[in-house]
Amino acid sequence: MLMSDYRSTLPAGTMSWQFPFVLLVAVTLPSVCLQFNPQPLEELGSDIGIQVFSQIAKSRPQENIVVSPHGIASVLGMLQLGADGRTKAQLTAVMRYGVLTRMVLVNALYFKGLWKSRFRPENTKKRPFMAADGKSYQVPMLAQLSLFRSGSASTPNGLWYNFIELPYHGESISMLIALPSESSTPLSAIIPHINTKTIDSWTSMMVPKRVQVVLPKFTAAAQTDLKEPLKALGITEMFDPSKANFAKITRSENLHISHILQKAKIEVSEDGTKASAVTTAILIARSSPPWFIVDRPFLFFIRHNPTGAFLFMGQINKP
Repeated sequence: MLMSDYRSTLPAGTMSWQFPFVLLVAVTLPSVCLQFNPQPLEELGSDIGIQVFSQIAKSRPQENIVVSPHGIASVLGMLQLGADGRTKAQLTAVMRYGVLTRMVLVNALYFKGLWKSRFRPENTKKRPFMAADGKSYQVPMLAQLSLFRSGSASTPNGLWYNFIELPYHGESISMLIALPSESSTPLSAIIPHINTKTIDSWTSMMVPKRVQVVLPKFTAAAQTDLKEPLKALGITEMFDPSKANFAKITRSENLHISHILQKAKIEVSEDGTKASAVTTAILIARSSPPWFIVDRPFLFFIRHNPTGAFLFMGQINKP
């Protein structure tokens, strides 16, 4: 497997991810997998990606992490197509669908979006952010008062957390932000509760209202070897030289997977363009709207709303 590097220079007001995987294969087969499991493939793919993220977060609880659930599922799907025997059965059992049909591996997944409701640069101020290491840091915070959908929910053991949707221009893609309601609750306490069904439930609970949003500008880049997280989920045979079976790729030599590397980057900033953005400077009045202040470790998700696929997700412990 080859992995290309990336470099990007972003204009102000954009959010951009790059997820390079180079496996020059594309597949289009008749759709039969929906009879195997009634959940949409995009949702199933996001589920395995979120599970991998949870394993990574366990081993790196105080680090910034960014991954692509859709990219992880695509790579595993391609390996599933080439696998046979127990290797294939193991991949199928964990991924919960049969032969991959509609999901294809792309050369590079790249997203650059403008906020639907743009942040004005003059509202960006340094504010305290309580990082995972317990220290407070002064970081640039974006701020605006606008109409957003937000809500709250609790984990099965009663830990409450808040979430908000920040749509991009066109509204087909949104960023979801989630963080514990209480500053004393660690982010790691809510991560095991997160899956596609949980996040789908947020959409029915969120209500639109005028909210003062305060969100840190941040950049996070990560290169992750997915080998250990996948082994923790039960996908082990394809990494074992004596057990891996990729007979559908070649019978002339024994193949196994040594590493699965993912490199991703996210940059979040305000929009520098002043044209036609309907925004309001933050004013504290007697009837001030509620605040949604992201001043401690949080989760983010980039969701393709028509399909429910999660293109990117991560945790930010220190902007």
